[in-house]
This record gives sequence, C-alpha cells and structure tokens, in this order.
Amino acid sequence: MSITVGWPIALWGLVAVPLLLVLTLRSKFALSRGRRWTAAILRALVVALVVLSVADVRIAWPTEDLALATVIDGSPAIAPEERAALESELGRMHAAHPEVSARIVGASQPSPNRQRGAREDVATRLSAAVATMPRDRVRRVLLATDGRDPAGDLPAAIDAARRAGVEVSVLPMGVSPPIDGVAIASVETPRLVRAAETLDVGATIVASMSRHVRFEALVDGRSVATTELDVPEGTSERRIAVEFPDQPGMHELELVLHAGDGIALNDRWRSLVEVLPKPRVRIHHDVDRPEPALARVLRESGMDVDVVGPQAAFTRLSDYDRYSLVIADEMELGDFSEEQQRTLRRWVEEQGGGLITVTGANAVRRTPRVLREIEPIEPPPALPEPRPLELVIVIDRSSSMSGHAMESARRAGVAAVRALRADAMVGAVAFSGAADRVQAPVPMSQADTVVGFIQGLNAEGGTNIAAAVQAANRIMSNDPRYIHHVILVSDGESEPQSAIAAAIALAGRGVSISTITIGPYSQLLAEIARIGRGRYHTTSAAGLTSLVVSEAMYRQPPAHRQSSFRAREQTHLAMLDGVSFESAPALNGHALSAPKTGATVALTATEGMPLLAHWHRGLGQVATFTSATSGSWADSFRAWPGFRTFWSSLARGMLRTRTVEPPRVIVERDPLRADVRHVTVVSPFPVLEPAPIVRMFRARGPGQTLELAPRGPGVWQSEVPLAIGEQFLVDARLPIDPEPTAAAGDEAPYPESLRAFGPDRAALDRLATIGGGRVVDAPLAVLEAPGEAEVMRPLRTAILALALVLYVLSLLLLRLPDRRLASGLSVERPSRIPVPARGRPSLTDSPAPRQNDKEAA
Repeated sequence: MSITVGWPIALWGLVAVPLLLVLTLRSKFALSRGRRWTAAILRALVVALVVLSVADVRIAWPTEDLALATVIDGSPAIAPEERAALESELGRMHAAHPEVSARIVGASQPSPNRQRGAREDVATRLSAAVATMPRDRVRRVLLATDGRDPAGDLPAAIDAARRAGVEVSVLPMGVSPPIDGVAIASVETPRLVRAAETLDVGATIVASMSRHVRFEALVDGRSVATTELDVPEGTSERRIAVEFPDQPGMHELELVLHAGDGIALNDRWRSLVEVLPKPRVRIHHDVDRPEPALARVLRESGMDVDVVGPQAAFTRLSDYDRYSLVIADEMELGDFSEEQQRTLRRWVEEQGGGLITVTGANAVRRTPRVLREIEPIEPPPALPEPRPLELVIVIDRSSSMSGHAMESARRAGVAAVRALRADAMVGAVAFSGAADRVQAPVPMSQADTVVGFIQGLNAEGGTNIAAAVQAANRIMSNDPRYIHHVILVSDGESEPQSAIAAAIALAGRGVSISTITIGPYSQLLAEIARIGRGRYHTTSAAGLTSLVVSEAMYRQPPAHRQSSFRAREQTHLAMLDGVSFESAPALNGHALSAPKTGATVALTATEGMPLLAHWHRGLGQVATFTSATSGSWADSFRAWPGFRTFWSSLARGMLRTRTVEPPRVIVERDPLRADVRHVTVVSPFPVLEPAPIVRMFRARGPGQTLELAPRGPGVWQSEVPLAIGEQFLVDARLPIDPEPTAAAGDEAPYPESLRAFGPDRAALDRLATIGGGRVVDAPLAVLEAPGEAEVMRPLRTAILALALVLYVLSLLLLRLPDRRLASGLSVERPSRIPVPARGRPSLTDSPAPRQNDKEAA
C-alpha cells in the first residue's frame, strides 16, 4: 500500500497545528486539565486533516475494474469507411462487456490540407480522454492511428498519459481500405549541378502494399531515365541516375511513379535545378603525339577540355581564371619555362587551382624545382648509378634462427648473389654471439665461394649485431669505382648503443645499409637502416628471398619499372567514392618514386611505391599518377569499365577550390503558417558589404532579385509564400564570385495529407513502448483480464468527514459542563492573569468569590 500527495505545497499548513495547541491550552473556558488537553488534540487533528484534504492525499487500493477510452485518429490518410467499421466494432464490444467503463473519442474527417491540425487534434483528444477517465479503475487507452505524426506532439501526450498511470496501446489503421497505393513523399534534389553532369536523385516512396512500379525521371518534360522498381509496403528510399542538360540555366526536374493507383496527384514531384557551365580543363600534352585518351574521357564526363602543348602554358595568372583544372600528361615538367612554372604554381597555391601530373615513362627527378616542390612525390631514395656494386650480405645465425628461418636466409642469400651483375663484388658475414664467420668481397667470377659460404651456415649462439656491422666495415673496400651496400638480416635484438655506433661508422664511409627483420618490428634495425640511408623491412621467412634480392638491386634501380602489377588502394580518398579497384586490370609499368612527408598515397604500385599520391598546397591541391593513360602500359587499364569512372571522379575532386567559403542558403518552414517559407542567407564573413547577391526562381527562365532584410552580422532573411502546386529555388553568390555558389529550394506539389498513408509499423511500436502498452490487432485484445492492480483513490471525502466529527467533539468538550469541576477537582486556569491599573478596577477582573459561594461550591 502506498500513499501519494497531489499538492505537496499544501502540507505547509501543518505549521498551524502547534499554534492551535497553544491557543486551545490558553483558552478561558473553565475546564479540567484532561478535558483541555483532549480538546486541544482534537482541534490539532482537525487542522491536520483539513490540510491533508487540501493536499489531495490518495491511497493505493487494489482493484480489477477496468476503464477503457478509445481515441480514433481523424487523419485524411485514413479512409472514413475504416473509421466507421472500427466504431461499429467498438460498439458491439462495449455491449458485450457492460462491466467495463468504456467510451469512444471519435473524429470526423478533416479537410485534405489540414493534416497537421488533425494530428494535433489526436494528441489533444488523447489528453482529454485521460483527464476524464475514472480514477478508481484500471485505466487503459486504445489509440487507433496509422502512427504518422508530422506535428511530433503525439509521443509527448502518450508519455503524459503513462506518467498519470494510464496504459496506452495502439491499434494500426490505414490498412483496409488503403486511401492510395503509392506516393512520392519527398525528393532529395541537387540544386546546383554542372552541365551534362550525371547525379543520383533520391526519392522517398510510400506504399500501402508491396507492388511493382515504373520510376521515370524527366528534365524539362523530356524523359532522361527510367527504371523498374519493386516497392515494399511502407516507406523506402530509391535513387535514379539523372543526366542534366548541356545548357546552363534553370531546368525543371520531374520524378514520376507509373503506378495506376487511385490518386495520381502524389505520384509526381517537380523540382527546380540550376545548371552551371561545364568546368574547363587544360591538358598539356606533347603535340607530336596523338590526343590523349584522358581528353575523351573527361569530355564524356561533362567537362570542356583544351589539349595544348607545354609551350602554350600561360604566363599571366588571370589567364587561368577560366579553368578549374590543369593536367600535365606524360610530359617532362622541364618543358615548361621557368615563368610558366611560377605562374602555374601561383595559380595552384594562391587561387585554389587543381593540378594533376601524369609521369608516364618519364623519370621522377628533383628538377625543375618550381613544380617538383609542389608535387606529392619525389625521386626514390637511391638514384640510378652507372657504377657496379660491392655488396656484403650479413646473416644472423643465432640459435633463434634455427629451422625454417635459417633455411630461408641461406636460400635468400644465394638468390641475391646470383642476381648481381657480372661486374659486382660480393661478400658475406655470419654472426651469432660474435662475427665468427667472414667472407671478404670477391668478384662475381668467384661467386661460388660466397654461395658455398652461405650454404654452410648453421644456427647457434646468441645475437651481436654490433660485431656483425663492424666486421662488414672491416671487409668493405674503399674502391671509389664501386657503390658500397650492406644487407643485414636478423630476427632478434642486440645491445643498441654499440650497434648504432658501428652503423654510424660504416655509414660515414658512404656505405648504405638496408635491414630486414624476420618477425615483428625492430626499433634497432629500423634505426640502423635510417642511419645507413637504406630501407627497413619486416617480413616472414617465406617472403625473405624476394626482399633480399630486391635489396641487392637497391642501389642500381632504373628510372621506371616495366612489369605487370595491379593498383592497390592504400588510403581511400573521398573524391574516389564509388570507384572499386578490385576488378581493375594490371598496368604494365610505373615510374619509380617515393611519397613526400605529408602526402597521401591513395594507390600503390610495386613494393608499395606510390601510383597515385595527393596533397594540398596552399589553397589548391596536387595529385601525381606515376603510370600512364596511353601506350602499352595502360592498354588493359583503358579497356577497364572503371577507367572512365576513376579519371572523371579524380578530375572532379581536383577541380579548383574556392578561396573563401560560399554563403549558406537555408529554407525553413514557418511553424505557424504552412504556406510560408523562411529563406536565410548566411555569409562566411560576420560583416560583408555589399550583401550576397540572391535571386529567386519560380519556373524556368530568368529569376528576380530577392529582397533580404538583415537579421544580424552576416545574416539576411526573407519570407517566400508557397502555395499548393508551386515551387521555387533561391541561389546566392558573393560579389566576387562569377556564378552562383549556393542554392536551396522547396516545393509543394500536392497537399501534405497525401504524402503518407498506411500504418507506419516502426512508429506504432515506438508509441506503444512509450505508452507502456502494445500494438494490438483487434480492439478486443485490450480487454484482456487486467488482473488485480492498485489504483490511487482519493481520501478527501473521508478525511473531511472525520475532521468534521472531531471538530464537533472538540466543541462539545469545550461547551458542556465539566463534572470534574462539580466534584471539587482542580480546574486548570490560564497561567497569566492581567494586572489592572492602580486605582482602577479592570473590566475583565472577576469579583472575589464570597464565603457563601465557596460554601455552596
């Protein structure tokens, strides 16, 4: 059993109880002590009971009686026949269960454009039904609705009912008969597009049941795309690829569902889209060669492409204003003059231009410095050298290398020796706790000696890398005719200070050192490779041979590598979303390069070398592709269906970026007026004079300037009326922009009441969860035996009746003669008697009792 207080603040009235006790005890009634205290306590109880009555004290009382209220949604998305059938069924149910206190809160169908009001009315009538339900029963509400609540106030009303102790269950409606078959509820339309650009347009489709429909997109009344859809029951998202016109200007996009259902008005959605001119691309290419395939691909993807030779590069910065992207395709950057290079670099770094360089078979060099400095790649760590190689292979033969690791090391060492050029020299060092086996470098004519030395190695002992490096230093010659290189293979760690000191001494002689760890990453070996200006690798025993052989050729690489490889994605670029390289065919060659610090390697070629690298330079961005787009290197790659997608996506992502942020255009609905939209334009600058240039379009053709009122620093606003069947688009640009850079719009193709129909199952589940009930299939399910439950019953009447009885008793105690006084018992008098002024009798003084009176008493 529990007690609740409806108005807790009223309990402050209990502070009057002590005061009443004092007043009663100090009254002048001639009473005995016991009767005076009894009267005081009764009056205090009366005051306390009145205060509790005002505070609305309630007590939990078990009951099985049920009270049910049914609230029916009056939305126009629910057929009147379905509401009438439900009311009839509820009437029969109530007649069959007279013990249930039941009532129906029905609704008449509102006008079609008042769906929002109808939804608000459901919440209001739900609250009213809860307020009028009897509180001495188990209270339940059956909410018959389709779950669609544009106003968003229905969950709050259900939550309030639940907090008041009322369980709310939900009965789905809008099923039979459905008001419509299918409708386009909303469209996700791009407002600014480029000429001939193809973009996906999204549509939210609502269906009363699963069905097959034809989905069509039209631009200016001309069909541009059609697809067949299997639309499921409820709400679903669908997209259709739309190719926009070549002509810049305002165009009308229309999406149509060919469904043949009862209401055709909501099967169409019209929107305005502004088409901007195509982006211009300038490709610098050797004019003696045929036009590159890249030009055709970019034209097909909706760009204006100019192909010119390197001599036609601009020397004035303003000449680049018409262009968004420059591509140097398979040409030597040194063919640009120094002035042309500086102009192009300034355009990238200061004007936000985009630059793509395609190396082809050209070597990646350090010159010309002006453009090479902004490329994201650099020459590989070792430049091609004509001199022969003197190589020392240092192999760890400690006990940890026993088994497969030692076998792989022997095999890798032998393969490296046999891969060397005929004019090379090769030696070997084997170490464990010391450099106990050493073979000084010999000419390749005696290479079998080194092969036999390596094949005879066995694993035993500890690991002393310092001794091994020192031994390599001792046997390495100082002959300037040779390039001196050391390959160190180990699987363990060693004392670092002496090993690093030995590496510094060896590297000081101009000897490069590459290290390979069989197993996990080794900080010591990585540091030795860094000191020796070599490379560091971690590998397994199975991959050791290829690494050692490649390191044997490390100091003599060609300018490019002509071998078949597949592009592998290392870091995903957002501009390449939707491009999958899993099915990409092999390329047949690439220039050797290395990424610069801070560059992003998106695609890799052989040995992890960059195939596509990207970075930002100043306000612009630069990307380098180290293979080719024409010739034998790219024959299979060009035939790949993703070739066009890859290059068009990369080109669009590299287009010239703005030097300042564009303004923002926001369109919002008026919360009180459904036919008014608020257009807000926010400048990227807090203070901007003049204001952004804003135009409004109602249809195809020229627009009109939209008058804006300032609403704050950098913020302007205007009201735009929007009636049923109308649409509008607002674009904006800063005074320094040649074309619009932001746009937004809205449309009202048909009344909102036709946008959604049928039950929203997910919303119904949420409403039932909030109400503490469930989703029922029939009204009778809500009458299931509630079981014994506690209801809060008010005690106000009982408390007031008891207070009245106690008050009457207190009056009787004060007014009736006290027999104890008549029997000669002591009488309690007030402790304080007023003292009269001297010489004047007090009006309140009682005369002294006479002797006869005392005797009579």
